Amino acid sequence: MRLNKKHYFKYGVVGILLLAVFLRFYKYGERWGLAYDQAHDALIAHYALLNFKIPLLGPFSSAGPFQTGGEWYWLIMLGTVFAPYWVLAPWIFITFLSVVFVGFIIYVAYKIAGKQYALIAGLLAAVSTAQILQGTNLTNQTPQALLSLAAIWCFITYIKKKEIKYLLLLGLSIGFASSVHLSGVGLIFLPVSMVLVYRKISFKGIGLLILGAVIPWLPVFIVDFQNNFINIRHMIQYYLVDQYTIPLEALGRRWKTYMGVFWPKEWSFIIGGFPFFGYVLIAFTLFAAVKRWFIKEIVVLLLCVLCMIVMLRYTHTPIFTSYMVFMHPFLLLITAWLLYVLLQKKKIIGLLFLLLITGVTLVKDFQVITDQKNTSNAIAVEQVVELKKKYGNSTYAVYSLNDTMKDKNYILSLLLEKENKLDQNGIRITTIYATEEAKIKKPIIWIMCLIFIKLF
Repeated sequence: MRLNKKHYFKYGVVGILLLAVFLRFYKYGERWGLAYDQAHDALIAHYALLNFKIPLLGPFSSAGPFQTGGEWYWLIMLGTVFAPYWVLAPWIFITFLSVVFVGFIIYVAYKIAGKQYALIAGLLAAVSTAQILQGTNLTNQTPQALLSLAAIWCFITYIKKKEIKYLLLLGLSIGFASSVHLSGVGLIFLPVSMVLVYRKISFKGIGLLILGAVIPWLPVFIVDFQNNFINIRHMIQYYLVDQYTIPLEALGRRWKTYMGVFWPKEWSFIIGGFPFFGYVLIAFTLFAAVKRWFIKEIVVLLLCVLCMIVMLRYTHTPIFTSYMVFMHPFLLLITAWLLYVLLQKKKIIGLLFLLLITGVTLVKDFQVITDQKNTSNAIAVEQVVELKKKYGNSTYAVYSLNDTMKDKNYILSLLLEKENKLDQNGIRITTIYATEEAKIKKPIIWIMCLIFIKLF
């Protein structure tokens, strides 16, 4: 018993990591997300890797006609390099990073307040419904949680060691996150909050912070320098003019709805469980703030979250759940602190509340896991099998007519590319509507597809 008590932290960390692995990889074949964006990005990374090319630009932003840096493709290439012809390789890599996130948040929480706080934060991250769902999707929002956590670690380490190099690393984390997905721009509030709370930073430190934030954007600057700065001009045009064509009212951004409905729901989804938890956690946060139960590190995180909430409220674009990934480590660490303080003040109540949140979240997790079905992959695999039956070992060139069925064609292209059967000189094929109802409703598309294939 003394041995177990001495090593309880190690046992706890191992148990939490095993739970995280199980929840992310259980029934994985039915859960990995495969749609247009994922297939498109995996294809580009595969081509770049095999042809020794480095993508300087990433996917187009959903907000406007501009692109961020190519670092997202670099991540996929890194996940593909050891098994370039295995379709699942980049997905497995991204899911593995989701497990790394759990281990990393334990380490960061340990640096903030010790072992008990670290285990609570790790457990919440391991069972987080939002993290489990996001961890199986090859989208450029997924790595944001790990990059945000890296920024938090840089902030914590700088505060404790007072070494200026960590400000450079903090800037790199912010720049990298924003170049992978623009939601990462919100991390700029972390150093701002740090300065407001600690009021200690030198001009040299600010310079290193800015330098670090700029470095990941150099690929974009290189391409734009060669192309009349078209990408940056479009970005400025969107943020200064175009985004305001959509009023906030049309996006449902009334403060009452935004704070009273949207955020309790999002917070509870990130932690896991029902929206009721969101309201309880928000109320408990306000109560703890009045009682001054927060240490300075958590105050910085809270202030940063408040700034991020205001920023998102005034962003003139629809906000999807996946856009919140960069805030996951902030909310997980804050929630873990609330439970940690409750355990210190009222041990039995704190333990019961932790078990309640974890138990209800696990129920929610298994509902989500069992409901997921990757039908797009099954359909594409069936198509490849049929092509092999009919044409043997031939190669194929996949076309889409006016972007018709482009999502299905991209998935088919990915599977063919992984089998080394994609060739611009191969048999020309496309995916079209094939039901009796679709034949009646879409005769023009049928005819145009056939004409298009015959012409080429």
